[in-house]
Amino acid sequence: MQDILKLRSRDPKEKYQEFKRNERVCGLACHEWRYTKGLMEAAGILDLHGGEWIGDLTYGTLNPKTGKPNAIRKYRTEYVTLATDLVPLVDKLLEAYPYYAKPYPDEECALKFNNNIVLELYSFYPPELLEELGMDTEEDKAIADMLKKATDINYYSREETEGGRKFEVAMKDAFNMFTDVEAERIAGAGNPDIECIYYMESGDVKKFDIEAKARKIKLIEMNPRRLRDHRIMIHSKYTMIVTPNYTIGVLKDIADEEAVIVKSASLANYIYQSILKNGREISYTALDQIIQSNIGKDITDIINTYVSDHFGHAVEDLKVKKSPPISIEMDVPHQSTGYTTLPRQKYYIDSTDN
Repeated sequence: MQDILKLRSRDPKEKYQEFKRNERVCGLACHEWRYTKGLMEAAGILDLHGGEWIGDLTYGTLNPKTGKPNAIRKYRTEYVTLATDLVPLVDKLLEAYPYYAKPYPDEECALKFNNNIVLELYSFYPPELLEELGMDTEEDKAIADMLKKATDINYYSREETEGGRKFEVAMKDAFNMFTDVEAERIAGAGNPDIECIYYMESGDVKKFDIEAKARKIKLIEMNPRRLRDHRIMIHSKYTMIVTPNYTIGVLKDIADEEAVIVKSASLANYIYQSILKNGREISYTALDQIIQSNIGKDITDIINTYVSDHFGHAVEDLKVKKSPPISIEMDVPHQSTGYTTLPRQKYYIDSTDN
């Protein structure tokens, strides 16, 4: 922070000479920032304040004739400020989440894989922001309750108290959120943890069971015969094993079984993102298809890929007000050479376009 403040206090022309010594990097940075600030200004996040021209920075591919980069960006003393009407919200967010506070303490990071931390970060939506966006209706509160049930899967998966009962209840509650599934906790000696009935689109009915294995450390083994007995007892088509993590030996235990295994963080994120995308109308169909196509395997990575491919969010999903079009000036490549030889053109882009 002190380095940034020190740089800002220097004379612009002095800084320009330093930037010229590394202008290919600085020119590209100017280009990326110009695009970013235009989008943020159009979205009503930043206010742009003009400044004087100091000099040009060149970057990009080299022209074979001149040996110089073709793209040019102007270095100006302009600056941006936070939009006035956003200041109260930002103050509220800073009070709840100070910039100096670590979202995950070092001790907690030492106990988790980076991908699990990223999953949790992507699943976090500040209630202060949702309220600002007007997402505080009764319907939104119902959705928020569903989202909590989804996150409970990951939270209680490491809770071994009461024989893992809280995790089993969390799994039952989460699967009952699917519109086409009924789930019931059975547990106890000789029983599967959770029995589920899936009402298929074809009109058929399929029964499956879930083994919810809460662990502070890795799941070490699964008894294939016990899994088989559970399926036979309730006429289950397959078993889904859900646990925070496991040893490679568990994969060998289920390799020849009508069973799959999935890490609790990924399953929780799948259900969470599905709710965000579809509201209360979430179906088990896609998850069933993933399982049926990967019997005897770990489906964690497949679920993560599915979430990335299918649960992206467009601007309208966040209920952002449509902003007026913004104008962006850009260099236009010459059709025959591919190099920038024509005058800069101005285009209007709708800020809500994908």
